Amino acid sequence: MSDSILKELKATVTKNAWITDINQMQAYTTEWRDILQGIPLIVLLPDSVEQVSHIVKLCALNKIEIIPQGGNTGLCGGAISDKSGLQVVISLKKLNKIKKISRNNFSIEVEAGCILKDVQKEVSKHNLVFPVDMSSSGSCQIGGNISTNAGGTNVLKYGTTRAQVLGLEVVLPSGNIWNGLSSLRKDNSGYDLKQLFIGAEGTLGIITAASLKLYPSPGEIFTALLGINEAPSIQYILYEMNKKYGNSLETFELISKRAMKFVRRNISNINYPFSTSHPWYVLVEASQITMDDFNDDLMELVKQKHIEGAVISKNLSEKESLWRIRDSISAAQKNEGGTIKHDVSVPSNDVSAFIMHSEKAVLNILPNSRVVAFGHVGDGNVHFNVSQPKNISVNEFEKFRKSITKAVYDCTMEFNGSICAEHGVGILKKADLLNYKSNLEINLMRSIKASIDPMNIMNPNKVI
Repeated sequence: MSDSILKELKATVTKNAWITDINQMQAYTTEWRDILQGIPLIVLLPDSVEQVSHIVKLCALNKIEIIPQGGNTGLCGGAISDKSGLQVVISLKKLNKIKKISRNNFSIEVEAGCILKDVQKEVSKHNLVFPVDMSSSGSCQIGGNISTNAGGTNVLKYGTTRAQVLGLEVVLPSGNIWNGLSSLRKDNSGYDLKQLFIGAEGTLGIITAASLKLYPSPGEIFTALLGINEAPSIQYILYEMNKKYGNSLETFELISKRAMKFVRRNISNINYPFSTSHPWYVLVEASQITMDDFNDDLMELVKQKHIEGAVISKNLSEKESLWRIRDSISAAQKNEGGTIKHDVSVPSNDVSAFIMHSEKAVLNILPNSRVVAFGHVGDGNVHFNVSQPKNISVNEFEKFRKSITKAVYDCTMEFNGSICAEHGVGILKKADLLNYKSNLEINLMRSIKASIDPMNIMNPNKVI
């Protein structure tokens, strides 16, 4: 790359809003799992949509490949450059303004670099809720959430990020700015263009701002951790709670015994609330009911032997303590050696059967593998992770990655599921997508990509 082009790229942003020293780029070149690492030409940090547009136009003119990046909390390598030293990383972290909140329209307009937790805090001041939530909420950005169609713990009640988006502002691969920041609930004037960019992982354009749905605060939310001995009871409890609470059922999170064991062993200051261990745990939340009703409903399930133990939080501190268990699972696994992770979805009524079927398939390939299953069972999303056996090395374990992943994905398809539930495709699942999607679907996706990004400069070699 010529020095003149590099100089022009630096001039697209404000003074010192660029990085070329590889030693200072680490936060932008390494993804959360430490599996992939890139070497970009430059990292640019624009602070306006106009600057983003200027960068993209310059890159398009010179056929320079672009890697859009939000909070870099993704788990599939979708925001990491290659190692060519020729790609440009565009970080959206400086586009972090909350533009406006409309209480009467229950909507908010934000720039893409806004941290999810900051948006949640701001709307809570107005007794409103932005429902997308996950363990990375303190660092992930709205643009990344939209680009990956993030799921999280509230999908059961509110749906994925896709369901929260009213309008978008996007810089296209040409550098042109599409202003689709509508806050309308109804608009049937042709194709719904925003849907093209939601979940596209930055391969069709760079989301720079969004208009999002807000909801009235549900009021007090009651939280309980349930100890369960029989897997079929999980589905029974979910059915009964859905039937009784309907849209007041906020959360239904599954934690396996091994996931709980890893958390207790590797995370400090965990308050385990039971006197004995259980094969399964469910973290459940409900709103718009009374504590007495919640307690009575759980006790009825105890009498029916579907629940072996139940702990209801009595205050915010106890609630946060229960959630800390759930939110610490991924971090706890890091201390157990190598992990082969799968983010899949199956019909919610098949979750427990899928887990048992997949675990059997994995153990047939590599006995003593330690399966860690957890996730958003209320919407059928299972994080089916496999930690290395204690009796082999990480390098030996890695030899089984392809066969274990194929077994898990084959089981997923047997249950009519999806190999990508909420983490996206990125680099890590690109080859798998080709194996499990039909040729028709792949060709349609390629046609869309070629139509919008004919030079293939926008996050190339990701997804398809």
